[in-house]
Amino acid sequence: MNTNTNTNTTRATGVTLAARVALAAGVLWGGAALGEPPDEPIPDEAVVRLLPGVTIQQFNQRYATTLLGQITTNFKTDYFVGLPQPLTPAQLEQMLLFDPQGVLVEKAELNWNIDDDVRPGTQSFFLGSTVGEYQGQYVLPLINQPQTTGFGTGAGVTVAVIDTGVDITHPMLAGAIAPGGYNFIDRNTNVMDVGDGIDNDGNGTTDEMVGHGTFMAGLIRLVAPDAVILPLRALDSDGRGTSFRIAEAIYYALELDVDVINLSLGSTQELDLLADAVQDARYWGAIVVASVGNDGQNLVLYPAGENDTISVVATDSSDHKASYSNYGQHTLLSAPGDQVISTFPGGLFARGEGTSCAAAVVSGAAAVIRSGAPYVDQREMQDILEDSARNINAQNPGLSGLIGRGRLDMQAALALVPPCPADLTTGAIPGLPGYGVPNGSLSSDDFFYYLGLFAAGSLQADLTGSALRGSDLFGDPDGVLNNDDFFYYLFIYDRGCGPA
Repeated sequence: MNTNTNTNTTRATGVTLAARVALAAGVLWGGAALGEPPDEPIPDEAVVRLLPGVTIQQFNQRYATTLLGQITTNFKTDYFVGLPQPLTPAQLEQMLLFDPQGVLVEKAELNWNIDDDVRPGTQSFFLGSTVGEYQGQYVLPLINQPQTTGFGTGAGVTVAVIDTGVDITHPMLAGAIAPGGYNFIDRNTNVMDVGDGIDNDGNGTTDEMVGHGTFMAGLIRLVAPDAVILPLRALDSDGRGTSFRIAEAIYYALELDVDVINLSLGSTQELDLLADAVQDARYWGAIVVASVGNDGQNLVLYPAGENDTISVVATDSSDHKASYSNYGQHTLLSAPGDQVISTFPGGLFARGEGTSCAAAVVSGAAAVIRSGAPYVDQREMQDILEDSARNINAQNPGLSGLIGRGRLDMQAALALVPPCPADLTTGAIPGLPGYGVPNGSLSSDDFFYYLGLFAAGSLQADLTGSALRGSDLFGDPDGVLNNDDFFYYLFIYDRGCGPA
């Protein structure tokens, strides 16, 4: 994938830690979820995707907008523009979609403030914990984390933490930080999780979310001790960011070929920009995990409400749903997030709680599965985690079907991991030297050999019997083999899926 994010200004705009961007043709803003005040748009900033043949120069000339940044992939470009005057979502829709001079956009929406999933009184960090308490807490035995290196410990897996930054000098994290971390707020490589001394959200408290990203990174490493963390700072020290920043961070993570993306954030708005980003993450092989929010309601926040995310409910040490955790039919899994201990800036350890924490635990579990089975994609990962989850309905009367399929059970999940489907050595068709696995030694060239056989009508080249469920058009998700599936199998083979 060729993904390029480019921002031409360091213009800072507030957004809180739980967000999701929308870019819908004809609908320029998402519907607000019931139960909490809706997130607010930034009235003088917008994100637009232009119709084929339309240039950003033409768009700017017509509407007197200014290019502030852009996200470009192989398939599309989303432009971040400054508006000449503040607009409501309805006014932006009227201006762009009902323009008598002709419509130039495919999709458009205002840039939205993003709110972290922290609500007053639901998540605070309490210092004073020790490294022993961190390593010996209830989380690991409860989720049946493997205590051996038999299957995978996260080795070779990179987890992107899109958050407030990470204290990369913390003893539990130092040496486990992937290169390429980036600060999307200040437009530099300083990803440290520190305060700026400013009350960015105007709530009377300064830097109240310092440590959030470091805390999530520590939980991921607790569950997956050999995984590495890619810190992407898209939220300020009050837990605020913007939808465009978060989308930028997701695409940046994909450019660096991360395996797992942790989104301990959520928004009342279902926005296309972020919906597209998490969908693209699935297409390009990343596992996306998101927290469901801390309103204590049957409530859908985003991106946890998307089909392309693993949405996580928080539970306690007795498998009861945490009182603050949201729930609903959209949830996929529960995981411990109540009164957990993790890393905190300055080499410290703290106690905290929230669905953010539960999502981080599941991100760690996904990293462990990926380390032993790099061919498992988003949909397969969702199926594995759901089918292996421990039923906790008895502990949560009245919530059956509303807290996912159950609580994370890593040993049970690992038992359901399918064998590598890209190993063609068994029953291989003899071919020319280097093709068709003639000597039982698989190579990349063999996939092209089989593709040629399939294209010529050979039934022996049909992989549907052992097909891996993959993305649309890749991995044979519906049992109908096509040429693209061979390139998918080649892709997962190159990721480490081959003969033992």
